[in-house]
Amino acid sequence: MLGRLSIRARLTIAFACALLLVLALAGLVVYQRLDSELTQSVDNGLASRADDLAALVTTAEDDLPKLSGSRVVESDEVFSQILTPDGEVVASTLPPDAGPALDPAEIHRASRESVLVERQVPGIENGARVLGRPASSAAGAFVVVAALPSRSCSRPGSAISSRHDR
Repeated sequence: MLGRLSIRARLTIAFACALLLVLALAGLVVYQRLDSELTQSVDNGLASRADDLAALVTTAEDDLPKLSGSRVVESDEVFSQILTPDGEVVASTLPPDAGPALDPAEIHRASRESVLVERQVPGIENGARVLGRPASSAAGAFVVVAALPSRSCSRPGSAISSRHDR
């Protein structure tokens, strides 16, 4: 059938196919770049909130701050916790029965270094992106947690997994 088409028609079809391929590749590059920038922005926001929580813990003399009503938690989307290295929830913006947002191995690791994971969190539908980092005060060592539910930073086709990003 292509043999019956004029050279002009064949060149037009070839050009249209090449243009379609270039546009598809450009769209993929833009999508990947936007996804990377969005993830970096979310991670920077979580790090900033975790730093604010760590500063609250560090400056606490005897009693750790109560997180409900705190200026550190500015929206309903972000939730925060202060945990002991053993995983006990000391303060949280989640309901009391929710438990820690990190599992025991992640808490142990977060007591030494920053840990960023995407995981299922009790009481949070669709999981969350969770950042935990160490903090200390006169009352002892703690792990501060800042997290954002995945629905707040989700992308089409994204899935929650238990992976360590850092």
